[in-house]
Amino acid sequence: GPGPSAMAVSGNMADTVFRVNEDDYQIGSYTVTISGITIEDGVGGIIQYDSDLTILDDTVSGNTLEGDGAGISSSLGELTVIDSTVSNNVSTETGGGIENDNSIATITNSTVSNNAAGYGGGIFNEAQGILTVTDSTLSGNTAN
Repeated sequence: GPGPSAMAVSGNMADTVFRVNEDDYQIGSYTVTISGITIEDGVGGIIQYDSDLTILDDTVSGNTLEGDGAGISSSLGELTVIDSTVSNNVSTETGGGIENDNSIATITNSTVSNNAAGYGGGIFNEAQGILTVTDSTLSGNTAN
């Protein structure tokens, strides 16, 4: 996309904005890059399962989910977040901003702020998840 301030993809508070190989009965994984957009107002911003996902120069904001990972939910693949903002997402369970479940997640030059969840308001790293955060800001996140 042309940049997060110029283009938005909305879930209109009705559905998840992006699903990447979500169904575990699918065979094989995918490599996906989402770049230069705002992902907003979804019932879950991005759900990724068993795939490699790169979020590059994006904003993931204003998503809600009665479950895990309102902004980004990553399971069994690799998640890379670069030069992006994950903010103002709300999950009733874990990972308001980002939920990393059995994935390898790398967050670089990004901001994770003002997200809320039952556990892990900004980032929830669970099970065998590997998380690396470099040159990033985490602020204003809340959890019960």
